[in-house]
Amino acid sequence: MDIVIQGQSFNKTSLILGPGTGLGASVVVDNQIVLPTEIGNSTFSINSMLIGSELNDSKDFHVLEDLISGRGISNIYKEYSGSVKSSEEILMSYNSDHLAKKAIDQFLICLPQVLSELALAYMPGNGIYLAGGLMRSLMQHINPLKFKECFLMNRKIMHADVLANIPIFLIQKEMTCLHGNLNYVNKFFLSNAR
Repeated sequence: MDIVIQGQSFNKTSLILGPGTGLGASVVVDNQIVLPTEIGNSTFSINSMLIGSELNDSKDFHVLEDLISGRGISNIYKEYSGSVKSSEEILMSYNSDHLAKKAIDQFLICLPQVLSELALAYMPGNGIYLAGGLMRSLMQHINPLKFKECFLMNRKIMHADVLANIPIFLIQKEMTCLHGNLNYVNKFFLSNAR
């Protein structure tokens, strides 16, 4: 696991977020209660993130996963270039296509703002965990100082102080959902075998 932002845990609640084809998110309480969400299909904070950006007048961002997902990177790129490319193509051309770089950089401004909103909603004092192949590919482009600046952006001091304590991690393990399911099944069978 890589540390994106250092923090100090202050409770036993975690948030796991996996931007990929869509936007998956779950809250984990006491390392055992998993609460799945459909946050990716909400309009949660879309307009506030786009204010002041070139994406402000776009009609392509209806729900959160239209912006925060692989498809979101493609949507951002399409806004800038008029061309349709997959997030993989955009990531591969980061160093050779200035619009690909601009799209990914914009995504990496919006992502920590979404995490900040979710952190205030769920108070994941045990940390925010980013998962999936897209996030592993994006890690090389994340500037931790800029990421933290965007995470704390436009916050009252009392909220910024709480947010500054929340660590953010990148899970490097592949197929984390399968490992989680296997862990659940093993615990289920162990508890029923007694």
